[in-house]
Amino acid sequence: MKAFKVTAPYVTLRVNNDLGQEVVLGFHQGATLPGGVNQEDLDRHVRKGMVAEEGSREAELLAVPAGTPVPGEPPNVPVTEASGATPGTADRARRVQEASEDGRRARRSGQRSGDEAKG
Repeated sequence: MKAFKVTAPYVTLRVNNDLGQEVVLGFHQGATLPGGVNQEDLDRHVRKGMVAEEGSREAELLAVPAGTPVPGEPPNVPVTEASGATPGTADRARRVQEASEDGRRARRSGQRSGDEAKG
């Protein structure tokens, strides 16, 4: 029997459980599908590119654990989980204030040099 891997971020498939009952289970990207998957569901997911045969090029490139960065794209890490120390609120407010003042100074000096050029 062929083994299949999930290439989409998340899929749901009908699978026979130990009692022979058909249940709907969810699988994350990179998961290997168990035996007993409903053949119609499997065929449809393969046709749509959401599942690929294990060992195929698609499975090797796309069936990676969820959250794995895709080559050429930024990593899937929320800003709150970025490495390094997170600045406190007071430090952040001070830096924003300094940037704002720097911007005002730059605009003012740009206006002055423009006035002098008209001169």
